[in-house]
Amino acid sequence: LLVYPQLSEQFIADSIVSMILYAFGIIGLITMYQSTKYAYKPRQAYMMFIVGVVLLMLAYIFLEVTIQLKING
Repeated sequence: LLVYPQLSEQFIADSIVSMILYAFGIIGLITMYQSTKYAYKPRQAYMMFIVGVVLLMLAYIFLEVTIQLKING
């Protein structure tokens, strides 16, 4: 049980899980930004952009799932 199922209380693990997910989102944004520096290597730029989008989307989806788990108890 990593996430405490109530909104009024939380474990330290709740904070750690949310920090890791936010870090994935930030890493995704940075990767998307870094992909713009490879204009002369379109394959590498595209792959970095896709990796950034995937990290950002995974972070968003898992954050929404954890919030729904806390709301629904």
